[in-house]
Amino acid sequence: MKIIKAKISREKEISFLTGSIPKSLISFSIPFILSILVQNLYGAVDLLVVGNFATTSDVSAVTIGSQLMTLVTQLIIGFATGITVLVGQYYGAKDKKGISRTIGTSVILFSFIAIILMAIYLGFHKHLISLMKTPFEAIGETEEYLFVCALGIVFIAGYNVISSILTAMGDSKTPFIFVLIACLINVVLDILFVKKFHMGALGAAIATTIAQAGSFFFALIFLKRNGIGVSITREDFHFDKKEIINIVLIGGPVALQNMLVNASFLFITTIINQMGVVASAAVGVVEKLITFIFVPATAMGTAVGAASAQNIGANQLERAKKTMWWGILIALIPAIIFTLLCQFFGSSLAGIMTKDPEVIEMSADYLRSYVFDVLMVSFVFSMNGFFNSFGKSWFSLIHSLLTTFAVRIPLAYFISTIDGSTLFELGWASPLSTFVSLILCLIFLSKIKPQKSMYTADATTSEIRESPGNFVITIAREYGSGGRLIGESIAKKLGISFYNRNLIDLTAKRSGLAENYITHQEEYISSRFIWTSPTGGRNVGSPAFSNYYSNIDTMFNTQSQIIREIAEKEACVIVGRCADYVLRDHPNCINVFIYANLENRKKQLVQKYGVDIKKAEETALNTDRGRANYYRFYTGKKWGDREQYQLMIDSGMLGIEDTAELIVQSVRKLYPSIQ
Repeated sequence: MKIIKAKISREKEISFLTGSIPKSLISFSIPFILSILVQNLYGAVDLLVVGNFATTSDVSAVTIGSQLMTLVTQLIIGFATGITVLVGQYYGAKDKKGISRTIGTSVILFSFIAIILMAIYLGFHKHLISLMKTPFEAIGETEEYLFVCALGIVFIAGYNVISSILTAMGDSKTPFIFVLIACLINVVLDILFVKKFHMGALGAAIATTIAQAGSFFFALIFLKRNGIGVSITREDFHFDKKEIINIVLIGGPVALQNMLVNASFLFITTIINQMGVVASAAVGVVEKLITFIFVPATAMGTAVGAASAQNIGANQLERAKKTMWWGILIALIPAIIFTLLCQFFGSSLAGIMTKDPEVIEMSADYLRSYVFDVLMVSFVFSMNGFFNSFGKSWFSLIHSLLTTFAVRIPLAYFISTIDGSTLFELGWASPLSTFVSLILCLIFLSKIKPQKSMYTADATTSEIRESPGNFVITIAREYGSGGRLIGESIAKKLGISFYNRNLIDLTAKRSGLAENYITHQEEYISSRFIWTSPTGGRNVGSPAFSNYYSNIDTMFNTQSQIIREIAEKEACVIVGRCADYVLRDHPNCINVFIYANLENRKKQLVQKYGVDIKKAEETALNTDRGRANYYRFYTGKKWGDREQYQLMIDSGMLGIEDTAELIVQSVRKLYPSIQ
């Protein structure tokens, strides 16, 4: 049956569906760990250099100023989610005018937002610092730090607009490179301004702003040299009411949640600032250390979400649950180690960030209690990943906000009113609030009853018609090889059903997702990389990230269930959608891969689809890359690998009809009763 085979080299694969669960989780989480470390390093550089080569007041200034800037950054990141979704939908629909219109509107809108935010921070920076109860000794340094950083808001907005556009078009690597560039610039300039020129917090602010500007201008240069595949004219740069409303409706809730979460951190910082400049500096030191301590738990939560999604899609629901528990266990190992280190070597860890003995002592006290939070989040992050894979990301949002505002903030305030309370006592507010989250997660977990129909409704006769002859032909194809036309011809010759874009319609009806969104994710999904920002902050695990991936997991699981239902009810031809993998246990499934040389594919794209000859090659390769990414993520295997198919045929050699006839004859040989 294996008539024509392509020689394709095998790559190292990570499958969550078979083999060792802990091994696959660890392998998958390593890239996330590296990426989060880079982000955290960017956020920690200012404090690391200032803590070692400046005064305690400078450390306090960087702590307070950076938290105020994080509030702005998260607001911008939240609204930028709207750009990503809109551009992604237009890109999937191949609506170039829509892309141009959204980009032009976004540039104007975010320029306006940046100017307003910059004006507020520049005009009211002293009032903001006063509201934060900034220690008297650090007021001057904090004012300088915040004023200079506020000048960079326009660069923060500009970068996030560009990053959102690239991400929507399936490019997550380029924005990450810009983050690396910003990080390197910041490190070099921090050392120059703070260590060599003794400029303290002001020097760190200048370094940060220049690094942000550098990242933004590198992004602009990249766009100018490489383009984005659409033409943007002067007419596109205006306030399009419809696009603005869509951006706000999509990104607004994310921006609101980001602001609320960061506002809670600001409130607690305000409480601690009243304890003096040393306490303020100590909190900054511990917050930066905690971001690194949380890395394994954060990465494992992401890995669990990805692994659970695959297993749910494959109806391996118990394995999905086991994956969650393995993720918790793996995350607990470094969490326990870090907790013990902080109990016995807290002063040494704090000494990495500062040389002030008073700050070190107070940081160590705060760290000894705060670090227990890493034990709690080792449970909660993996559980959130599991819930998100079931499409229950709303619960992760609710319990997070509930415990933050109903437990952590009130508890921190109550502790601060007790005579003689120290940072050690205040440090318990975070782990105790996360413990409440854990209890809520366990209760919610006990209520979930995983069933095969979790993502689907009962099929109706209007959706899937029954017919005898339960065999299935799946067709994977290179873009432009004629796979769809071949599939249609096969179905017509055999008198069976044909499923291609009608699967998108069925998936949209059941999942509630837009058809354009589904089309875009199937063709252009990029590697599952964390959302990055050259401004640091708590954007890892942000609602933009978790909700985005919850949606595509819901899409895949819904579509997979529909494919299985179809295969059980009737003979048919199914094009794409990882159908060969979804139906891997089907007893009568014939998997076909259609390919052709690039020149033949370019001709097909120009003649059959009206693609511009100049763009044909780029379109073919980019689409294939998107299909390969999608297939690899959800199957753990390489798209086009000969091990996945019984037939691999060069349609460029045989032509559309002869290729279809070859497949039909092969099927009839397998099933002699078929006429």
